Amino acid sequence: AEISLAANFSPVLASSQTYNPNAVFSGLTANTVYYVQVKAINNDTVSTAFTNLGSTSTLAIAPTAAPFSGVTTSALQANWTAPGNPTNVTLYHAEISLASDFSTVLASSQTYNPNATFSGLTANTVYYGRVKSINNNSISTAFTDLSSKSTLAIAPTAAAFSGVTTSALQANWTAPG
Repeated sequence: AEISLAANFSPVLASSQTYNPNAVFSGLTANTVYYVQVKAINNDTVSTAFTNLGSTSTLAIAPTAAPFSGVTTSALQANWTAPGNPTNVTLYHAEISLASDFSTVLASSQTYNPNATFSGLTANTVYYGRVKSINNNSISTAFTDLSSKSTLAIAPTAAAFSGVTTSALQANWTAPG
């Protein structure tokens, strides 16, 4: 059996001779398409033509949580790292929810980037995040918990002082929302 990154098997990455009807190839790269072919060899070392077994992709590596960033009153950016997954090949599916169990998903994003920005959010509200990797064959990893983050509160609006005396004053402001 031979394995290659190319459909024409040029070059062959590895080969295996076995009496078994299978061969295990290890040390492969995550979320990468590999092509495999096999041939039979008789006792006189005469080979058949290769039989093309087709191609498949190795699984993607699950993302690792990173801190949220870009937090405002109405948006936040979920971040993760994906060591070992090919850049611009591995798809990521990120979700945010108001519920830690994600019983209701508020928003989702699919991206090839290691981050996703969610906007249109409510100020001073806790959002939970999670993300999973998806390989070339649309096989997903389990979700990685990105923890939670609160959007910023809206700043109060200044109002005129009142009740000003020689020894006291009342500071006033308008609470947002």
